[in-house]
Amino acid sequence: MSSTNTSPARPSAALAVTKLLKAHTHAAFQTAAETIITYAENLKRNPDDDKYRRINLANTSFQTRVYQVPGGEECMQAMGFVKEAGHLVFSGDSLKSVDNLLTVLKAALAAKQKQVQAMEERRRKEARDAQEQQARQQMVQTLTSHISRMRIYEQPALQAQARARIPVDELRRRADDRDDKGEKSAEDRLLLELLRWFKKEFFTWVDTLPCEYCGGKTKVAGMTAPLGDEARWQAGRVEVHQCKSCGRSTRFPRYNHPGKLLETRRGRCGEWANCFVLCCRALGFHTRYVLDYTDHVWAEVFSTSQQRWLHCDPCEQACDKPLMYERGWGKKLSYVFAFTPIGMADVIWRYSQQREATLLRRDKVSEDWLADMIKTINQQLLAGVPEIQREAILQSLETERQSLFAEPRRTEPALSAQELVGRQSGAEEWRRARGELGDGSQPAAATTATPTATPTRKEPKQQQQQEEKEKASVEKPQAEQKIAAANTTANDTAAQPQATAAAADDDDDDDGDEEGDTAAVRTRDTSKQRARASNNQGGDQVHATTEARQQEEEEEEEEEEEANPFFALFRE
Repeated sequence: MSSTNTSPARPSAALAVTKLLKAHTHAAFQTAAETIITYAENLKRNPDDDKYRRINLANTSFQTRVYQVPGGEECMQAMGFVKEAGHLVFSGDSLKSVDNLLTVLKAALAAKQKQVQAMEERRRKEARDAQEQQARQQMVQTLTSHISRMRIYEQPALQAQARARIPVDELRRRADDRDDKGEKSAEDRLLLELLRWFKKEFFTWVDTLPCEYCGGKTKVAGMTAPLGDEARWQAGRVEVHQCKSCGRSTRFPRYNHPGKLLETRRGRCGEWANCFVLCCRALGFHTRYVLDYTDHVWAEVFSTSQQRWLHCDPCEQACDKPLMYERGWGKKLSYVFAFTPIGMADVIWRYSQQREATLLRRDKVSEDWLADMIKTINQQLLAGVPEIQREAILQSLETERQSLFAEPRRTEPALSAQELVGRQSGAEEWRRARGELGDGSQPAAATTATPTATPTRKEPKQQQQQEEKEKASVEKPQAEQKIAAANTTANDTAAQPQATAAAADDDDDDDGDEEGDTAAVRTRDTSKQRARASNNQGGDQVHATTEARQQEEEEEEEEEEEANPFFALFRE
């Protein structure tokens, strides 16, 4: 009885490739498939070359890449290879089986690669979604935390503390003496004088504090946690300033409570903006706290005469210079938000003209989501407000948004000198590290010549010419002329007790240099007040006239406010 040796049945290309697809990783499948394709194509190009018709199974690379991978042996068999004496030998008479396997294997490889690409894209999308979700949560937290802290500026007791520090009558007198009286309302002029007083006479910039032990110069040595009293006044962190002479440390708590800042009167932009907003609210200005995501803060104050928000940066004594950060400092702005207790706004396009570049940097969340979130926040803030008033406020915010987000003008607005220079507040090394020195194309002195920020006094000759013009244009009784001329003196005399009280409060402050300068200014002002007061008679009548004039100004401002319903809630 004879026996016949028969070769194992040749698997189909489809079954062989299907088994290969079950490799434990895509990398293993891809490596095996690409190696098999290389063998097959070499065989097709050289069908009679024994080199390509025989594969040594002792070849470690072939074993690792193909033969030990599930489906690898079956694919070789599907092409026509059989095992003989430690080799795989091509036994086929035609290359049709090779073509069949190549067709199926290449299709499977392409499909697998497409599947993997889709999976990778899905993973990337999930990662992007997770990242945006986290960014959204952080954005909401930032927005809501700033809105919630705006309530502190509305506390009557805190506003009263601020008014006790502000020489209101003196600022009104200065505002009344400005050369731009015919161009700006009494409210706007008072704002400019408040801004100047805050910068020049009240608050102090801190790079590093002097050593509290020896008075020597210090350097920032690190951060530490706030202590009990520091935490009570909302100091989120405390800088440690180490003395260069004695080596001892001085603590610099970064207070966030505006009431405490009325006492310390020092800090950097965060403290400056914080305290300035309180001072503005104490004088009745409708004020926003503005947050720039590139690490700066300032204020916006609504001008009822101009019916628009004015940019106010107390650190730079800058008013209505919104492009100074982008054009002068060289900041790469992204997100800029403005907050009040009853609403917030995305005001980036008040401060940036570089739309395309700025939009590329606004990549934390989508623009549509941000706009919807701001609307939602504002609706929640106004939930308890009567419907008519609520709708009026929301419409006012929407009108502002549409105006800011409209297509930019083709012609650039004229820029002031202050908008073309780099940052002036802070040590030069610190400003350079923050990239806020600008390009240096404009002189730094330009910032001190800003007409809207620096009060101008009328010279005696100019004042005399002005009085002669007024006398020629309006006929007044002689007695009324004397009363009108004495109004300024009455304001100065009334302001003297308040200025004295403010000076007494300032004795508690550690900023000796500023205190000395401020005391000298107040001494000169007091001497002038006494000299003017000694030359005037009928003080009671003058005081009554002054009160009447101030009341008329306040009534005019209230009438202007009535034109904009957005601010109705501030009066409640």
